[in-house]
Amino acid sequence: MADFQQYELNTEFLTGFEGTNTGFTGNIYEDILNITSVHPLREDSMIKLLENNNAGFEVVESLIRQRLIKVSAYEGKKFYLREYHLCI
Repeated sequence: MADFQQYELNTEFLTGFEGTNTGFTGNIYEDILNITSVHPLREDSMIKLLENNNAGFEVVESLIRQRLIKVSAYEGKKFYLREYHLCI
């Protein structure tokens, strides 16, 4: 079986909490959708991201209403995840 080293691929496991200083581009809608498409966004990180973009929580509420993201609870914390819809 092949592994990453065999193909000289540099990899890193991201298993821990990376903190609340997430990057931002200035487009809060795209920032949230891009981050949540890769991994869940913890509530405190979401709030910090909104603050960095001078945006209010209505942005999150709008994305939830549009069914682009959803809220999930895990170990007593809220997380925001990208919501995907199957097209069959």
